[in-house]
Amino acid sequence: MDSLKQFSLDAMKQISLDTMKRAGVVGAIVVGTALGMTILWPHGKDTPPGALPTAANASPAPDVAAVAEPPAVTLVSAAPWEASEPGHKKARESARDAALKSLGVPMATFCKAEARRKLVGTLGNYLAQRDMQQRQYAANWGDAGQGYIASAWGSEADARVETLMRTVYKAGYFSVDDFKPAQRSAAASLVAGVKQKTGKPCASSKPSSV
Repeated sequence: MDSLKQFSLDAMKQISLDTMKRAGVVGAIVVGTALGMTILWPHGKDTPPGALPTAANASPAPDVAAVAEPPAVTLVSAAPWEASEPGHKKARESARDAALKSLGVPMATFCKAEARRKLVGTLGNYLAQRDMQQRQYAANWGDAGQGYIASAWGSEADARVETLMRTVYKAGYFSVDDFKPAQRSAAASLVAGVKQKTGKPCASSKPSSV
């Protein structure tokens, strides 16, 4: 009888132990499943606000290098006389070259009436071109035009023309009155202060040269 009771107690203990083990296994499975669902479950409307990325907890955006602005372009306007200047420049060069050529021959050449007339005509054209352009640029473009054209007629070649004209005038080979009335003012201004030699230069036996 006692043996039967002891057997019954042992059997019950074994059953209880097995039941507890099974319960523990089931509980572990439930907990693991719950954790897995928590990790894999998408954030829905019930997701706590702190779990979602916001401007406060988001990682700062990387700095973007500022794009350098292109340098400002300064527009340089053309001179107002630029359109007509090529023609005026050509006229200056032609008058200047002709004057230098006429003044470059021996002065005795001017004893001939034709050579003298040619000299005065060439110099008169030079003076007329210079005077006309100086007045025109000043009238059309004011001080800027006046300054530009004064520089244009102030080249080394122009200085050479003026020097030779004074030299020939001093020798007596032409006078201011030989020029046309419209050219006399410019001629008188150029030779102002130069004193002519007395007598006729062509009466000398020795031809002089520039």
